[in-house]
Amino acid sequence: MKRVLIIGATGLLGRAIIFENKNEKIEIIGGYFPDKKFKTLDLLEKKYFLDIRDKNLLKEIIRKENVEIIINCASLANVDYVERNQEEAYQTNFVGTKNIVDLCREFNVKFVQISTNAVYDGDNPPYNENSERNPINYYGKLKVMEEDYVMENLKDYVIVRPILMYGWNDELERENPFTWQLRLQKENKEIMLVDDIYCNPLLVNDCAKIILKIIDKNLNGVFNIAGSEIVSRYEFGLKIAELTNYDKSKIKAVPNSYFKEIAPRPKNTSFDIIKIRKVLNYIPANISQGIEFLLDFRKNEINR
Repeated sequence: MKRVLIIGATGLLGRAIIFENKNEKIEIIGGYFPDKKFKTLDLLEKKYFLDIRDKNLLKEIIRKENVEIIINCASLANVDYVERNQEEAYQTNFVGTKNIVDLCREFNVKFVQISTNAVYDGDNPPYNENSERNPINYYGKLKVMEEDYVMENLKDYVIVRPILMYGWNDELERENPFTWQLRLQKENKEIMLVDDIYCNPLLVNDCAKIILKIIDKNLNGVFNIAGSEIVSRYEFGLKIAELTNYDKSKIKAVPNSYFKEIAPRPKNTSFDIIKIRKVLNYIPANISQGIEFLLDFRKNEINR
């Protein structure tokens, strides 16, 4: 059984990988940051408080645990925060990734880097693994730098580019579009959603299953991962409201210019997912399937 260190184990994707490792195909060691009492940690026998900017600590954990694979889910991922705090983001996202890559090379460890659809400018969708990268915000630019460093310095690597992910997050982690909307619905609020930015939202459990398949098959290379349906954020929100019996008239369509954001957003970064269909024989959920999966998951969790 492969010994896998998940860095960012308490985040949305790290948590989903832990849940989807039902058959225990891999042995998971969790790295988490910041030092909080995440509920996700209760699911792990081995876990370490880990700041990826601390190369010596990371080296100690790799050596002590005989790590064979590292999945790097750790990142400052709030696009506007990254735009405002570029030096901090550079040290965390790029230098942190560089630290991991350097140690993977030193210890002959396979590396799975989680990247983003933000490497694309949104002008020529749908994007496949060979599409030109041309980021329009600092978060995307850092991800391109990280990808390049991985590809230039490792042979045994996987770069996963998930698109807008949604699912159940740890209560101490930041919300995603699904849990954010459920909170506003609970507060009976109007919800403003943009109708001019498009993508194919990705159920995080699908992303986790695909990563586990990639590891199981010992594949290398780049994988663009997305859901099976392309929609605007407004259309996505309407579907959430419909399936959770919320008044759809409270979901309001607005242009992206309505929000006074700092970082520019690409208009349409939807993915071509032919590669994961062919290479992995995997068809991700459409939006209705994804939301119904999450609602059933929570219902079963409560009834246990």
